[in-house]
Amino acid sequence: MDMNKTLLRTIRYACLLAIIVVGLVCIIGTGGGGGGDDDNNGLNTYYRDGDNDGYGDADASIDASSRPQGYVADDSDCDDTNAAFHPGAAEVCSDGIDNDCDGQVDEGCSTHTCTDADEVCSDGIDNDCDGQV
Repeated sequence: MDMNKTLLRTIRYACLLAIIVVGLVCIIGTGGGGGGDDDNNGLNTYYRDGDNDGYGDADASIDASSRPQGYVADDSDCDDTNAAFHPGAAEVCSDGIDNDCDGQVDEGCSTHTCTDADEVCSDGIDNDCDGQV
């Protein structure tokens, strides 16, 4: 009788071990249990480039295996309705707009107001040679 109990206990442990092993294999086989692999099933994320400046709108994306027309891989456009506003664009002074999408408005612009008729404002040059820029 004790032999039957021992055999039954061994079978139970073997079944439990098999369930644990199968569970681990399933978790490892799906990339850690997160519901799939880490490469988005072979798809890439692309962002709509409404103004065709090469920079896309982070709020308008699709996943595709290849880049669709009108979409780009870069999502850093701060105004996808105007091609003049994108990362790396020149900052236009005194327009109150973040032209280069860096989160700052009119940075690097002089706040100096020219009162001298011979001086050209914001060019950084002493045009009238009076020692002042």
